[in-house]
Amino acid sequence: TVTITANEEIQEVEGWILLQNKKTLSKEYTENASEDVVIKDIAGNETTVAVNIANIDKTAPNVIMNYSILELTNQNVIVTITANEEIQEVEGWILSQDNKTLSKTYDKNTNESVIIKDIAGNEITRIINIANIDKTFPIAIISYSTTEKTDQNVIVTITVDKEIQALEGWTLSQDKKVLTKEYITNKTEDVVIKDIAGNETTINISVNNIEKEMRDLNENGKIDLGDILILRRHIAYCNSQETATKHPNWKLSDEKMIVGDINKNGKIDVGDMLKLRRYIAASNSQETAQKHPDWLNL
Repeated sequence: TVTITANEEIQEVEGWILLQNKKTLSKEYTENASEDVVIKDIAGNETTVAVNIANIDKTAPNVIMNYSILELTNQNVIVTITANEEIQEVEGWILSQDNKTLSKTYDKNTNESVIIKDIAGNEITRIINIANIDKTFPIAIISYSTTEKTDQNVIVTITVDKEIQALEGWTLSQDKKVLTKEYITNKTEDVVIKDIAGNETTINISVNNIEKEMRDLNENGKIDLGDILILRRHIAYCNSQETATKHPNWKLSDEKMIVGDINKNGKIDVGDMLKLRRYIAASNSQETAQKHPDWLNL
């Protein structure tokens, strides 16, 4: 509302209201305007008054809302609301220095509305919907194909209460909730299970019931390069009198000869060494074991 007050009685002006004292004009503007108003007294003398209104704002602010992350996460989510003009502070939010951006950090899932107001008081409502925060550790149940003594491989199954990430060396089910792995030898290890959001649970795997016929020549509880070395030394002993003289202990005992004769041809030769080498390769590589399952048969 614009009011023009004169020091004497004045005439009516079209579009304006002349008050009872005939000295005051008033007019209500619904939008910004700029115009010159001619004021005349009773005698006809004129004065021009400039009216300039530029502070009317009835337009709600335009805003863009962004989330720091949309995928499942075990981290906090930061919501940012950016307006095309200066806006007012909102309780619980941080207003930027230029008064155009609001930000808030959420540490749990929520669904709420926020009212954004510009300086003039025009407002717009936006819905905050956060459903991708997951800070709960996965719960896993472990099972073994058998816990009895066996000469077969043991399959370990880990069943989880939510979707998990793939794990090297393990097979992940289609619903992403079950991991399986076939163990060909006894082994104890810790397996770290991660859900899609990145939360971790450590599972202890202990396979100790596999009792296969072992070709453990050096009696260290496993098949390794040391067993191959023993075979190599025996072959060298048998093929060289000089070596036999220098290293009489390289000759295998009758008992060890039976253990070392893997291809069962009645002697120790490179064929036995090859079988051991293949067994070690398959034992150390799940991929190799799948391609050559017969290499695990000693």
